Amino acid sequence: MNISTRKINRQPRLGAIIRFSICAAALLFTALTWQAEAAPLQAFVSVTRGDDGSDCSADKPCKTIGHALSVVPGGGRVVIIDSGEYEPFSISRSVTVQTAPGVYAGVVAATAGGSGIFIGAASADSVTLRGLTVIGAGSGIGINLSSGGVLRVEDCVVADFNVQSARGISVTADSRLFLSGTVVKGCGTGVFIGTSSGEVKAAIENCRIEENSIGLNSATNARVTARGSLFAGNSSRGILGAPVSTIGSDLTLEGCVISGNAIGIETHVAANIRVSNSTVTNNGTGLSVLGGTILTRGNNTVENNSSNGSFSGTYTAK
Repeated sequence: MNISTRKINRQPRLGAIIRFSICAAALLFTALTWQAEAAPLQAFVSVTRGDDGSDCSADKPCKTIGHALSVVPGGGRVVIIDSGEYEPFSISRSVTVQTAPGVYAGVVAATAGGSGIFIGAASADSVTLRGLTVIGAGSGIGINLSSGGVLRVEDCVVADFNVQSARGISVTADSRLFLSGTVVKGCGTGVFIGTSSGEVKAAIENCRIEENSIGLNSATNARVTARGSLFAGNSSRGILGAPVSTIGSDLTLEGCVISGNAIGIETHVAANIRVSNSTVTNNGTGLSVLGGTILTRGNNTVENNSSNGSFSGTYTAK
C-alpha cells in the first residue's frame, strides 16, 4: 500500500474520533446541567451582614428571611447562618427554614395581634421549621398554619404569646402536624389543633408545653398522639379536649407527664382521650370529665393531686 492510500484510509477514522469527542462533550454537558438542576437550591440569611440586594449565597447572604423565601423555589431551603433577631415572615409553598448549628435565630413579632410565622400553602405542600425561636408581643400566634398539607416543627421555641386568646402554635387546616423537640411556653394556648373542615392529624413527641394558660387544646376534628412529652405549670389546663361540636376529637397520650397544672386533663362534649404509661401528679385536679371520655390502659399514675378525679373507663392493649 502506498502513502496516498494510507492517508485516505486514515481520514474516516479521524472523523469518527471527532464525532465521538463531540458526543462525549455533549453528554458530559448534559450530565453536569442535570446535576445542577437536581441539586437542592438554598438561600442563606444573616441579619448582621446580609443584604437583600445580594444573591443570597453563603458568601453574600440575604438580610431577611422573607426575601430569601422569594428567591428559593418550592422545595428549597433557607438557612440562617448568623445569630440575631429576624422579622416575621409568611410561607406560601413547600420549603424548609432552619438555623445553622449553634445559631440563635429569634423571629420577633414586632406588633401585637400578628403571626410570627404565617403559613398559607397548598394542600400538597410540606413546610419544615427547624431550630427557630419565635417570640411574641402579647396577642397573636407564634406559628400559624391556616392552610397547607404538612407542617414539621423541630427543635423550636415558641414563647410569650401570652394574651388569653393568643396561641403559640395553631393548626386549623385539613393537614398533618409533626411536632418534636419543641418548647412552647408563656402563651394563652400553647398548642391548638382543630379544624371545621377535614381533619388534623398530629404527632407530638419529646416536647415541653409549660407555663401557658392551656397547654394543649385538641379541638374539633383533631386526631392527636402525644408521646414522651411534658405538660406542666399551665394555669388553666395541661391538656384539654374541647371540640365545639359533637364531631369530636381523639387524643392518645403515651409516656407523658402532666404536672403542676390547675387541671391536668379535661374533656368536653365529644372528646375522647386515652392515657397509657403516663403520670398525672401535683395538679389542682388530676382528671376532669365534663363530657366525652378519659380512658386508662391501667398502667398510669394519678397521685398527689389536690383532687385526683377518675377515669371514665378502661381500654386494653390489642
